[in-house]
Amino acid sequence: MNAEEIRKELRRQPFVPLRFYLSDGKTYEVKHPEMVFLTRSWMYVGVESKLGSGVAEDHDLVSLMHVVRVELAGKPSAAAS
Repeated sequence: MNAEEIRKELRRQPFVPLRFYLSDGKTYEVKHPEMVFLTRSWMYVGVESKLGSGVAEDHDLVSLMHVVRVELAGKPSAAAS
């Protein structure tokens, strides 16, 4: 996937949580668009210390080359309404 496709999903209004699938089988669920920092080739994905907190304790660096698909992971969040 490329940065523009991912950016479009992160800016969806209202925001819908996303699930990123990587070529190595790993997945990331993003419940808040602020948990992803996107560059042309990479994305930093915030890893929450407490699930649903919206606060990252750490981050993982993911090459966009390894993102094989993105799908909607849930219903629109109430905070985005």
